[in-house]
Amino acid sequence: MRLNSFGISATWHRLFFLTACSVARAAEPPVPDASGIARHQGELLIVGDRAVGKLFRADIAVLANHSAVKLTQHNTTSTTFQSPMAIDLEAVDTFTDGTWAVVSERSRGLALSSGQYVEYPPSMAEIGGVGLEGLSISADNVVAGLWEGGFPDMSKLPPDQARSKNVAYAPQLCVHRLPKETGVMVCEGGVTLLDVPAAPESDQVFRAPDLVWENAKSLIVLLSSTNSTHTKFRFKWLQRFSLQGVPTGEPLNLCDKGVLPIELRRTNIEGIDWFEAGQSLIMVNDGSQATYAFTLEVATWPKTDKSVPCD
Repeated sequence: MRLNSFGISATWHRLFFLTACSVARAAEPPVPDASGIARHQGELLIVGDRAVGKLFRADIAVLANHSAVKLTQHNTTSTTFQSPMAIDLEAVDTFTDGTWAVVSERSRGLALSSGQYVEYPPSMAEIGGVGLEGLSISADNVVAGLWEGGFPDMSKLPPDQARSKNVAYAPQLCVHRLPKETGVMVCEGGVTLLDVPAAPESDQVFRAPDLVWENAKSLIVLLSSTNSTHTKFRFKWLQRFSLQGVPTGEPLNLCDKGVLPIELRRTNIEGIDWFEAGQSLIMVNDGSQATYAFTLEVATWPKTDKSVPCD
């Protein structure tokens, strides 16, 4: 296997495009504003925050022997489900029995394929565009819900909640088992705050859009930075955290040379999951024109220069 200077396989970035495609004069739309992705056996599950009550599915066979492939309505399917929680969907994952759950930012909770729903505490409600974004379910069916944190969008805050533009929120982690009853609130006793590292530039603060269980005691969290006015988006890292919210080890800088395909350096990457457990991740970006999904080998956790921005 040929490796580049980071120790990453030169063929790691099997990239596929969920994008518009002209078919008989009509453009096939992409998965709209995709924000969450998960792999379950031979399928990829995808949700978008503008597709109310929809779960998109793609066969992973589309990745075979392709460096790039377009997915349209001809080779993807969608499931529509009814739930009071199934709006503003930000993340998706599956339990070991194949049932799935989606995160609703606006409803502050999980909607399950079984019809059950779970609420997160009021501290994880959306405020100024900051809200529930991440979800990962462990091999032991332990759920990790993630409130992204970062700078709020001042234009989305009501006057009585306005605050200094230079103050950002810490991401919040809620780790819990699935309650037996529906409508139950989890983490009422408190959430764990993530002690996110400082960004390399002083005007940037990391938010945490998604995460994945690394093992029973460790999480890999996707970090993406903004400034207080949401006009600059500079850094994208993967960072390990303990369940106590403490960062461990060095980050993997997705912006460093050779890590991301050039087409994705400036995109808003929102979702991650294991593609091959312990070996490679699959990620998805949130875009209105085209949605990209791609795999990244992390088995060796290559050393990167964390000062490099995604210019």
